[in-house]
Amino acid sequence: MNKHKGFCKNAYLVRAYTSFNVGDDLFLKILFEKYPNQQFVLFTRNNSYVEFVSRYKNVKISYFNKAEDLIYRIVNKFSASSSKLPILLHKCFFYRRYKKCAGYIHIGGSVFIQNQSKLSRKDYVFESIVSVFSAKPKFIIGANFGPVKDDGYKLFYEKLFREFTDACFRESYSYKLFQNLKNIRYASDIVFQLKLPAITKEKDSIGFSVIDLYRRENLREYTSRYYSLISDCLSKSIDRGKNVYLISFCAAEGDESAIREILSMLDTDKKGKVKKILYNGDIDVFLSKYLSMESVFTTRFHAMILSILAGQNVFPLIYSDKMKNVLDDLGYVGKYLRIDEINEHLDKESILAEMANNSRCTLKDERLKSLEQFKVLDLYLNSNQM
Repeated sequence: MNKHKGFCKNAYLVRAYTSFNVGDDLFLKILFEKYPNQQFVLFTRNNSYVEFVSRYKNVKISYFNKAEDLIYRIVNKFSASSSKLPILLHKCFFYRRYKKCAGYIHIGGSVFIQNQSKLSRKDYVFESIVSVFSAKPKFIIGANFGPVKDDGYKLFYEKLFREFTDACFRESYSYKLFQNLKNIRYASDIVFQLKLPAITKEKDSIGFSVIDLYRRENLREYTSRYYSLISDCLSKSIDRGKNVYLISFCAAEGDESAIREILSMLDTDKKGKVKKILYNGDIDVFLSKYLSMESVFTTRFHAMILSILAGQNVFPLIYSDKMKNVLDDLGYVGKYLRIDEINEHLDKESILAEMANNSRCTLKDERLKSLEQFKVLDLYLNSNQM
């Protein structure tokens, strides 16, 4: 990774989900391109992101050095869940390495999810990072909050959010949870401000953005029904002469595994007619392929956002309330299907017909609303532009 030495004092530390997920990488693309004269330090232990950020002259990657990383991994692995040592160690390394940064930006979507009944080490690490930047500007951009299992989780983050200069959520539901805080706002998803390339639509093309439900404990029981729905719609689309695609937004989260499972359910003669669009870190190549679809069944959150933005026929397959919350904010009146409502009695023919006739969102000023995500950050970064 690029060494952190030599970063100017005006550099902002950025934390994000760095596992080559289309949505999160679009966030980074938009941030880095929006402020070309501002230096950023992307905190990640994923070496592959060196190539991802190589196109941006204003970004360097940093993590703990090899010795620090080894020590932290060992301590983290062998410490009891109640031990504060890994958290203190993380804070120590973080302070030593990033204390000279001008501020802190946490950019991401599903950042605040309570996966267990009590606060996790991840939550306390987040708290320790906030404390390192206690006297400096701090920003949360593009997130949603929840789901949560108890009020303690919400109260923990309410206290932390008070420490931020600005926290902008991407839907009204999350905002309303903390609207008593003066520094909390909400604006449309960051991706709505993305400048899309002009891509010609492929005639009679239909894509299926999929996820691996088996990795999601709350949705695991619906895996077979979900795969059956996708494979049946794929098969019927092929019978209708459509050019069909299975789309992976994030291999690390099992999208490609889901594609393999779905393909295994198709007849041999139809498997060869299914093409794949797999995201591997080259966001521009992926967009050129994805945006060429006429219609898309969107399970991925940002598949839904991209398809709405691009004016594609879209049929959302909803796996999380965050998707429905955003559709409500957009005034979407088309058809959709919750994954937990999938059953063997669904009429696949009618679903495909609804896809073709689905009402598109009328995006009036979503781009302007999306720009509001950076409203407060603009005041800080633009004043430091060289």
